[in-house]
Amino acid sequence: MEAALWDLVENARWFGGRGREPRLLGVRPLEPVADVRSLLVDVGYADGQQETYHVPVVESERPALVEAVDDGLKLWEAFTAGSPDLVLLGTGPAPTAARRFAGEQSNTNVFFDNGTLLKVLRRVEPGGDIEAEVLGALKGSGAAPELYGTWKHGDVGLGILVEALADPHDGYDMAVEHASADRSFAEHAHALGVGLATVHQRLRESLGTGTTDPTRLAATFTSRYAAAAASVEQLRPFGDRTERTFGALAGVTVPTQRIHGDCHLGQTLFSAGRWRYVDFEGEPMKTVPERRELDSPLRDVAGMLRSFEYAAEAGAADADWLAGARRAFTAGYGLEEPTRDPLLTAYELDKAIYEAVYEARFRPHLLDVPLSGIDALLGSAG
Repeated sequence: MEAALWDLVENARWFGGRGREPRLLGVRPLEPVADVRSLLVDVGYADGQQETYHVPVVESERPALVEAVDDGLKLWEAFTAGSPDLVLLGTGPAPTAARRFAGEQSNTNVFFDNGTLLKVLRRVEPGGDIEAEVLGALKGSGAAPELYGTWKHGDVGLGILVEALADPHDGYDMAVEHASADRSFAEHAHALGVGLATVHQRLRESLGTGTTDPTRLAATFTSRYAAAAASVEQLRPFGDRTERTFGALAGVTVPTQRIHGDCHLGQTLFSAGRWRYVDFEGEPMKTVPERRELDSPLRDVAGMLRSFEYAAEAGAADADWLAGARRAFTAGYGLEEPTRDPLLTAYELDKAIYEAVYEARFRPHLLDVPLSGIDALLGSAG
């Protein structure tokens, strides 16, 4: 059984340890619920790091490993079994059928025919489920799918049950389609801005606020630029202007709160005539405590603005298309004259610098996208 389990994990689409010399450290079986047993698979790597993966299985008389997500209705039964680990918040009628999403995913999605979706989390860690926490705060807002249930063991989140959006359209794909057809995306961009403002308002009200030291923030941005320029020579000519732009944060008030944390067009879905923000897990490479830290909401705004630039490039749109989308989005969000906001400029510049490092390493044919963005940002910053 252990050999079969390790073979399953190593070859699963959701396993993130390929190429890192992974080895099985151990398996921790949890108490079963309605014939569903969660296995926590501890994995070690040559560099000393460790990860834990969640593999739910259906227990049967046969000594064979069968993934629970291949029998989705068993998972629904687990939610109705009265276990404190699986809490059903109310969804209406029970489902009669389930299907597993076959696309490439870091988690596993199971769709039920009662309009709900179970996201089975795969790489898990202590600290609670960030997405369940955020969706709970956004419940009833209309800006995100509704949260219908939680699945956890202690402080380890194992999954969430959410609203399955009808006929969803990916935000990035829609923006590229509009750009390719030279159709304005401004109306949609405005609605996305309104939606993000709603998300941020709800998170402020439910999960608290704070402030951060602008001098320390500027130093962090400057340090990241220096590291990036050391590895991407095309960034080096921007040094003086970048230092001035980040230096302009001195004395700026920086309110902080919980945010999306990985905000871009691909984290939005258009369904039934309105936009929803999805995937509130934050940056996957950060730890749970890091993802829970308060940050400026302008980080999310900057991520969306950078995403418009990539959509414009993919759709071969002209400068007017991009400018129109950016103006509409910031207007919907409630920002007046965003090009004169030194904090937003700094966050967008920091994001573009990160993109330049990524593109230089993995997609050099797209390096000009962040480089042109950096040049434009530094020009607007004076």
